[in-house]
Amino acid sequence: SLAADTEITLEVNPLTATPAALDAWRGLGVNRLSFGMQSAVDAELHRLGRRHTAAQGIAAVDRAAAAGFQNISCDLMLGTPGQTGESLAQSLAVYAQLPIAHVSAYLLSIEPGTPFDTEAMRSQVPDGDAAALLYVQMAECLEQHGFRQYEISNFARPGFESQHNLKYWQCVDYIGIGPAAHSCFNGRRYAVPPDLDAFLQAPCQQEILTDEEPYTPEERVMLGLRLAEGIRQQDFSESCWAGLLHRAEPLQKTGMLWIEPDRIRLTRQGFLVSNSVICSLVE
Repeated sequence: SLAADTEITLEVNPLTATPAALDAWRGLGVNRLSFGMQSAVDAELHRLGRRHTAAQGIAAVDRAAAAGFQNISCDLMLGTPGQTGESLAQSLAVYAQLPIAHVSAYLLSIEPGTPFDTEAMRSQVPDGDAAALLYVQMAECLEQHGFRQYEISNFARPGFESQHNLKYWQCVDYIGIGPAAHSCFNGRRYAVPPDLDAFLQAPCQQEILTDEEPYTPEERVMLGLRLAEGIRQQDFSESCWAGLLHRAEPLQKTGMLWIEPDRIRLTRQGFLVSNSVICSLVE
């Protein structure tokens, strides 16, 4: 059985959001849509290899709202080939007017062996400093339009933070169902083999134990500092917290984090170099 406030999210390609599909998803119980919109600038969408145009993405979101979906999220890519502060501002102006309650914003990461892994493509991508400026521009603009930053890459209107995402960063149990799914439940981590045929034929999914002691202090620091609220003293032993405070003090002086009476949290500047900050805290 499901709780009355259960969040059921469907990842949606804008081109698939037809009126018939939207009605069918609502009938199945889906109550949250996450659109892979990525940008509201046609040139950027083309360079990303997206099949939809900005107008088609906007129309899809509007159709979803008209169909009764109140909890809608849109993805936004930063640091994409050819992106500038002006083109990002164009996307942000569109997003601010859409009937959405959540934005997931990601910096482009070019992985080896992918179609983007070419010198020609890398030459068009903003460098690290330029990407940082785009990130700050995006965060400040979204907050001005009522989207509170609650995690490094996620912004939401009050009450629309993704329940699914928060479970990972708050170290709460979750269960994954399906080939290649991962779970953390009852003090163990386990995974389902990435074999679709085996999953379909088995009476219940086969699970492989991957970690008998999850949520170590190091993991709690790594995951918790992704959140704007940071990590809480109550989740650590007295000695562990004392060590974290000792290592955090120099970082506070550089503006990377804030030390509060019962928590440590990253500043926006700290978010930009979160991996380095986290490594310094858990050394």
